[in-house]
Amino acid sequence: PLPLPGEPIRPRRAFLAAFACFGALRAVAGRLTEIASAGNRELLELVLAVLAVSACEVVGRREIEGAEVQRPSSNCIGALVMVLRKEPVTSLVHMLCLAALQRLSLRVNLQAKMIQLGAIDWILDNLRAVGKQMEAAQEHSGSWQGPMLGNSGAVLFGGVGTTPDFSVEFASALLMNLTLRSSGRRRCAELGAYEVLVCLIEHPNPQVRTHINGTMYALLGSPSIRAAALARGAEAAFDTALQRSAAGGDLLRRQLEYLLAQLHRAPNDGDDDGEDSEARVTGRGPDADIDDGDNFLDEEELAGHFLLAPAPGAEAGVTVVESAVAIEAAAAEEALRRFRVTPAVADTQQRRFHAFIARNCQGLVSPKRQLHRGRS
Repeated sequence: PLPLPGEPIRPRRAFLAAFACFGALRAVAGRLTEIASAGNRELLELVLAVLAVSACEVVGRREIEGAEVQRPSSNCIGALVMVLRKEPVTSLVHMLCLAALQRLSLRVNLQAKMIQLGAIDWILDNLRAVGKQMEAAQEHSGSWQGPMLGNSGAVLFGGVGTTPDFSVEFASALLMNLTLRSSGRRRCAELGAYEVLVCLIEHPNPQVRTHINGTMYALLGSPSIRAAALARGAEAAFDTALQRSAAGGDLLRRQLEYLLAQLHRAPNDGDDDGEDSEARVTGRGPDADIDDGDNFLDEEELAGHFLLAPAPGAEAGVTVVESAVAIEAAAAEEALRRFRVTPAVADTQQRRFHAFIARNCQGLVSPKRQLHRGRS
């Protein structure tokens, strides 16, 4: 189930650890291609929601990567990229798929696979459309005044519904992660990424701006991309944006100043046209924990996009979160009623779970257990 904003993080992480410990998460990830092809949209939404939330944590990302290694034919990442390409950007399936990919892009080995499967191609096509929408809005109004949000969360330019802010934000974050790889930067150069990104350096969403400008900074570290950008008037574009950035705050000014400094780097000043960390991690499996962060995005950020309607059956004076938690708990109790195990089986499962926690999830061990171990 999707996490609720008011639910404590520790129980959710403990549930995720149990889900991973007993192989359920790896099994779900391993069958994503089959599920995506079955045509059951409700099931696909549920599975993608599980993957997106699970990928918020290192243990979840590791298990999903493990499914790729254990069953290469299952091609979980390939299924995610396929769904991303064919789904409209306003659909829930698209949003969940993009959220899962963005989180999984913290794993170095999975970054390489996403690049091979054309994730950067899709992102740049999507961002190119966003740039055209911004240009059209600017021509219509004579100046860029920022977006209005529709009821569905889509950004409105001149009253016309366009790409949802969620899609732009997560796609740009995914691109920034993929350009950490030299193969990602090369693919961006081949696809003319500079022309796409330069239109978005002043995007009204500060998160999108940060992702776009961070990606641009990484790309300008390459001498060939830097030379091409200079030839296309990058200096004038950054200077013009800098002059307009007084109302945009100090953060945007600093980002533009960094881009100008990167643009004028000395030819041999730490250039990175060559191979990077890819060469050092090739062949290492998922257990190597090659991951750029423990918890890049909290589960609450994803939940906030989907917990939009009041919970059914909510009583007067009861908050949506309280009502949803109560309904979910009652449903879970009923579903598990016939599956209660004997004390012996429960003890075996508990031992296995604690062993898994000790090996993989040190941060989930309760303070009492840590204190007890410290005294023994």
